[in-house]
Amino acid sequence: MLMSDPIESISPEQVRAIDQFAQSAEAFCALLEQADSDISAAEFTKRCASALLTLYRDALALPAANDLPDFEEPVGEKPNPPKSIHDQVYNRFASRGLDRYSEYFDPFDADSSVTFSVSMDLVETYVDVYRGLSLYRQGGRQNILQAAWKWQFNFMHHWGPNHSGLLPVLFKIISRDENN
Repeated sequence: MLMSDPIESISPEQVRAIDQFAQSAEAFCALLEQADSDISAAEFTKRCASALLTLYRDALALPAANDLPDFEEPVGEKPNPPKSIHDQVYNRFASRGLDRYSEYFDPFDADSSVTFSVSMDLVETYVDVYRGLSLYRQGGRQNILQAAWKWQFNFMHHWGPNHSGLLPVLFKIISRDENN
C-alpha cells in the first residue's frame, strides 16, 4: 500500500515490512473473527499458533518505533472489535478446560505462579493489531506510519512478551490433541 506513496524517512525494505505485517495482521484477525466456524478445536489451535508465529516473525521486521515519527494517541473512541470475538475464542478453549494456564516468574518459588487466559491473550493481541489495521486500511502516509508505530510499540510492550508464555501453551494443547 505504501509503495505508491514514497516515504523519505524509511527504506523500501521497511515499507515492505509494514505491508507484510499488515497482511499477517489481516490473516490473524480473520482467523479470530471466524473462531465459531466449523473447523475443529484442534485445527483452530494449530491455526492460532501458526498465525501467531507469522505475526511475531513479521513484527520483528517492522521498523523500530524510534525510527518512526512519534504519534499522540487520538482523543476519542478507539476502534474496538465486537465482544463476540472474545466469547467465540474463549469458548474454543474453555469448552475443553484449556483456557487457563500458569506461569512462574521465579521457577524456584512455587508461590510466584500467575494465571493467564489463552483466549484473553489471543484477543488482546487481536485488539492491538486490529487498531493498527483500522489506521492502515484508511491509507495515507500519516495513518500507515501511525499503524506501524502502534504495531511495533504494542509488540515490544504488550503482546510480544505475552507470546513467550502463550506459544508453549498452544504447543501443549496441540500435542494433547495429536496424542488423543
